[in-house]
Amino acid sequence: MSRQFSILEDICLNSARRIQHIPMLAARCEDTRFTGILKKQWEEYCGIHEEARKLLSWKGGGQPQDSEFSRVTAQAATNFRTLTDHSVSRLAELRIQDSSQGLTDVIRSLHQKQAPEAERQLAERLRSLEEAHIREMREYL
Repeated sequence: MSRQFSILEDICLNSARRIQHIPMLAARCEDTRFTGILKKQWEEYCGIHEEARKLLSWKGGGQPQDSEFSRVTAQAATNFRTLTDHSVSRLAELRIQDSSQGLTDVIRSLHQKQAPEAERQLAERLRSLEEAHIREMREYL
């Protein structure tokens, strides 16, 4: 049986997945403007991740992590999806899919879990960030 994560743990996992995924896409990109946008997005996820990690630590919790299998599978999927097409349009499509999943996850957490206001505000910031990234990537389709 899987364990129920708190909103903070969900935020940590969600942001960690984006932090892992974005550099894989940036490494395949030859457009410096697009790579700059990916870097900015990566830094935004790092900021939210660090805030969630600090709050978890302050509460005495540990930082949740995806399994090694999940990380390797995600990396293989990215490699496969960009094998023959690593155009900016394709990379933007993958970022939209990634942010859409993150948006779904954070909305689900907000609806299903009780949490102190500070944690809910951080989740709302992540939600807003995912929405902004989707809008930003649409320009490149």
